[in-house]
Amino acid sequence: ATDCQTGSTSVVDCDDGNDCTIDDQQTILDATGDICLPCEGIPLDCDNGPTTVVACDDGNDCTTNDVQEVDCSGNICIPCQGDLIDCSNGATEIVSCDDGDPNTIDDQQSVLLCDGSPCGPCQGIPGGCGIGSTSVVSCDDGDVCTINDEATVLDSDGTICIPCAGEALDCNSGPTNFVTCDDNNNCTQNDLQEVDCYGNTCGPCTGQVIDCSNGETVVQACDDGDFNTENDEETVLSCDGSVCIPCQGIPVDCSNGNTLTVNCDDGNPCTINDTQVILESDGSICEPCVGESFSSPVPTIESVTICRGTPVPMFVPEELGNFNWYYNNANGNNTTIADPDVSDFIQTGNTFVPSINTTQNGVYSFWLSQTIDGCESQAVRFSLTIGNGDCEILLPSAFSPNNDGLNDIFRILGGSSVSTVDRFSIFNRWGEEVFMASDFNLGSDNYGWDGTFRSEACEIGVYAYYVELTYIDGSPATYFGNVSLIK
Repeated sequence: ATDCQTGSTSVVDCDDGNDCTIDDQQTILDATGDICLPCEGIPLDCDNGPTTVVACDDGNDCTTNDVQEVDCSGNICIPCQGDLIDCSNGATEIVSCDDGDPNTIDDQQSVLLCDGSPCGPCQGIPGGCGIGSTSVVSCDDGDVCTINDEATVLDSDGTICIPCAGEALDCNSGPTNFVTCDDNNNCTQNDLQEVDCYGNTCGPCTGQVIDCSNGETVVQACDDGDFNTENDEETVLSCDGSVCIPCQGIPVDCSNGNTLTVNCDDGNPCTINDTQVILESDGSICEPCVGESFSSPVPTIESVTICRGTPVPMFVPEELGNFNWYYNNANGNNTTIADPDVSDFIQTGNTFVPSINTTQNGVYSFWLSQTIDGCESQAVRFSLTIGNGDCEILLPSAFSPNNDGLNDIFRILGGSSVSTVDRFSIFNRWGEEVFMASDFNLGSDNYGWDGTFRSEACEIGVYAYYVELTYIDGSPATYFGNVSLIK
């Protein structure tokens, strides 16, 4: 016989009669249909089956609408719980309390009626600085000139009972500064004084002392009490007049001091109007005593100009007596015989012919004085100029040989200083000599060019001349230039 152990079986759907299972199945024997395993389904739970929300009591007075979720078998899927009651949705009440602040009164707070939970802090009405506890706290009073700033505040709410204030800094406890000032002393500079943070004076205003080494000075006139000085000056400090350099003057001597010309006696019987120059301050002699020679009746002799080598006599009237003649050719301005530029005595008389050395150009000076009773008078100076005037030759720049009697001949013109014309030549523009004369004296009408060459009149134009001559002192000279022939 066949059974569930030996025969073939099959799993088939069935209904186990339990609403809380699914996929119910049983195992049967294929041959007879006998049940080998009873009908059984997969139990439904909170994870795979339907659930139901049912009222419950979570045991908390501060919840409402308590519910829980159960599965098909009544097993609890979600525990019983309700909507939480808090201060925002639950009933509250005001109860007395103690906020722990002695500065408040009538302390109260709001609590949840269900469990007495606080809905707000316990607080009372502030009692003020007079009755509440206070504390001293650090602060900043905004004053840089204080330290250890403190304020008294109400412990309950920080209300300021005593404003913020610090200990004032002074010259002893705080920093100080130096500021400019005026110590009213003109002889100090860079005046400073020390002040505290508030500007209170910590010390007197003082400055650096001004003295002669660093201060402004002024040079002023003074009197050093010495008559032999002048322009006395001293250097003083500008601020108070203190003397930096004592009064002293420039020593006076004959070169810079005031002098006086006073009468004296030079001991010479041949002088008059004797005077000497003395220093006004002490009478020191600056120029020794000297007198003037007497003036003799010497006539004024005018200066003359002559050509060199020409003797010109100088004379004075015989009735005036004999005179002393002196000579010098140094172009000086000598006025007395005592002058060192005056040369030696020449002669005594009333006539002088200055022929010596007059063959050389120059200015010659002569003096006349007179000796009376052994005393020589002042000298009178005159001069003689040699080599100027009409001593040189002159050649015209043009002539007109037209036989009108005017300027028809081209001649050499000159003074008496020329001895001989050695050669006189005229050349045309091609260098051809058209006229020549030699060895003749000036002033001869026979020696001049009439504007002809080989008896023929020359063309109008410019011609060159060449002259060689000898002066009476024997010195030669050469002249050349151009002359225009016009009609």
